Formats: sequence, structure tokens, C-alpha cells
Amino acid sequence: MRNDKPVLVVFAGPNGSGKSTMNKIAIQRGTLDGPYINADDMTREKLGDVDVKTVSQAQMDAINRDAANQADQLRQQAIDGRISFITETVMSTPAKIHLMSQAKAAGYEVCLIYVTTQDPAINVQRVRDRVAKGGHNVPEEKIAARYTRAMGLLPMAIQVADMARVYDNSSERPALVFEKTGKNELKAYPLSESGEQYQWNQATLEQLKRNILNEAINNKISE
Repeated sequence: MRNDKPVLVVFAGPNGSGKSTMNKIAIQRGTLDGPYINADDMTREKLGDVDVKTVSQAQMDAINRDAANQADQLRQQAIDGRISFITETVMSTPAKIHLMSQAKAAGYEVCLIYVTTQDPAINVQRVRDRVAKGGHNVPEEKIAARYTRAMGLLPMAIQVADMARVYDNSSERPALVFEKTGKNELKAYPLSESGEQYQWNQATLEQLKRNILNEAINNKISE
């Protein structure tokens, strides 16, 4: 990415995919620059030393909403000031894709790092493990629903981004399975010599190609 532009790095993916872990590793290695805006961290700050197991779901929902609003304000302030920043999101609604589009319109380079798994059951179990260690909970029905919505929005997010990397983090180590290095420059990485692809990744590729084709047709019509 060019250094003369502010940069927005978006870590996205369903709850429990492991995006926070990858994000922290990248920040520790110094490969990312700018403030890190994450509503989950703000939720933890608001909770302080309170045991999350003693907090009702209604109270937790209110804290999460407050943290999300605070994060939205900080992201908007960064864009208004043309400041490079890093943010994290489940991306289960189009709101963060709108954020990416808004940043591009403001002259940002937008980089998407998307982390997912092969099956939402993996995500559910990881959130259970996190809660057992004192981490924040997400209701299981929300994890599954958000997984489906987030995966459905992935092709659109890739299309908006200037650069994108998609990882499958189902196993112990995340595997890079898809990459966008420039406008409509797409590369899928096979998982074996036979060229096998994950079913979800193949569906993403097919939808993305349809989106790109439709965009090209619409651009041609508008000429």
C-alpha cells in the first residue's frame, strides 16, 4: 500500500474465529500502524474486574451497545482527521462495509484481513473455551446467525477492499486461502495438490466473480 495515503486495516470474521489473536500478533510484530479501535476491548474496560459470569445478559447487551457506539465515534473521528487506524469487527451487517466505502471515498487505502472457520460449531466451542477462562460470552444462537451473515457479506467486503486476505483458522494454524492484491486481481490457494478448496471459499469466489462481472456490466452501461 502507498505511504502517501492513510490506511484502514479491517480485521473481520465471525465470533470465535481467532481474528483478535492474529491482530495482536501483527501489532506486536510492528506490521500494523495506527490506533487500534475494538469495541470488545472497550467492553472489557467497562467491566473492569467484574466477573462476567455475574453480569446478566441484559446488562451485558447494554454494555456492548455502549462500547459499540464509542468505537463508531472513534472510527468516524479517525476518518474525519485522515488518520490511519486498525479496527476489528464481526461484519455481520453491512455497516462496516459502509465504513470501508466511506474510508475509500476519503482517500484511504483499505486492507481487509478476514478470519473464519469451516463450521460455526468450531466458533461456538471456542467462545465456550474463552468464557471458561473468564472471557466475554456471546449467546450461541447469535454466533451461528452472525457466522451466516458475515460469510454472506464476505464477497462484498473483498470487492470494496483495495487489498484482502482471507484465512481459514479451523485448525491450530491459520491457512491463507484467498488473496486480493489489486483491483480484481484474485488468487485462491488450494489446500492440496489436487487443488481442493473449502466449500465456503468456493462459494465466496463464485459470488465475488458474479459481483465483479455485474460491476463491469453496470460501468459499461453507464458510459
